[in-house]
Amino acid sequence: MCGNRLSWSRWLFLEPCESQTDRCHDQLVTTSETPTGRAAVFTGSSPTSARWVAALILLSAAGLFIGIIATDTHWWVKVVVGFLVTPLLVVLAFSLWGDAKEQQTDFARLRHAGRPAVAHIVEMTVDTDGETEWAELTLEISGPDVPPFQGYFRCPPEPVMKVGARLKAVVDPTDNLFTLRSL
Repeated sequence: MCGNRLSWSRWLFLEPCESQTDRCHDQLVTTSETPTGRAAVFTGSSPTSARWVAALILLSAAGLFIGIIATDTHWWVKVVVGFLVTPLLVVLAFSLWGDAKEQQTDFARLRHAGRPAVAHIVEMTVDTDGETEWAELTLEISGPDVPPFQGYFRCPPEPVMKVGARLKAVVDPTDNLFTLRSL
């Protein structure tokens, strides 16, 4: 791994692949001929933590709804909070719960059927959402038991991320589900 410092490098296989068996093909296949893969869902924490947050959101939505109905407030406050804000909180909670389930399923599949591969960065853009910088990577992924395919990955940028860099990946070759995170 990339040392013991706490950063995305610790969670990603962001080490250059130098051994002969880890090298990708030097020639890249054009995008129109290359199948694509899907990056495994990652909620930013463990699925259990995400589910606890979803449960807290649901409880707060229920408490908000009951509280706004039980208090003596204007009718329009009850309508706005009770029938607009509460359903949005419920949708957010179920979405987070679903993402946690998908993350758990994806990583279980990769632990069971994942094959080592190498992800070659062919394009990289760094964008910001106002607070956080995000690296959007276009990858050519291949390995001994993995046919070449193209994938996209979004994560905070790291110094090792440069066009041409080769990163370790884990791939389920049945449908090209992949991750650059350690399992």
